[in-house]
Amino acid sequence: MRLACIRAKSSTQAPLAAALANLLWLTEREDLKMAGVDLVVPVPQFLTRRLARPHHTAETISRVLAQRLERPHSRTLLRKIRFTADQSELTVEERRVNLKNAFTVWPRAQSLIGKTVLLVDDILTTGSTANECARTLRRAGAKQVLVAVIAKVTVDSHVKT
Repeated sequence: MRLACIRAKSSTQAPLAAALANLLWLTEREDLKMAGVDLVVPVPQFLTRRLARPHHTAETISRVLAQRLERPHSRTLLRKIRFTADQSELTVEERRVNLKNAFTVWPRAQSLIGKTVLLVDDILTTGSTANECARTLRRAGAKQVLVAVIAKVTVDSHVKT
């Protein structure tokens, strides 16, 4: 799974990312259906990273899940508004600080008030990114933010403390 998630990040591997999303759907579909999701959004990339890497794994996965759930998908609702250092070499506390106020909800977005949002990413390590994105969505009015990921990394083996 680790190798598949790493390969899915490659610019030529959108089909692999979609296959991983379908695998997630097959294993978690009942919980996802029962969650009462109103909207599906990917964890966003900063503009310069998006230009450098047009394929965004979280976006591919979220699009597949939105189709399966028959719910709206919005790749532009949640935006990353500032460049941040690569999280992979940061400690847990450095990750929190790195992402502080890095996200916003697009001002022209439809109201999130009372909605349940499914936030999608490929890999969850410490949860810092998901927490900051969820906080941003809740501040914008979301009733609940659920997180779906392909893989969860054990902290002790991959993150400095």
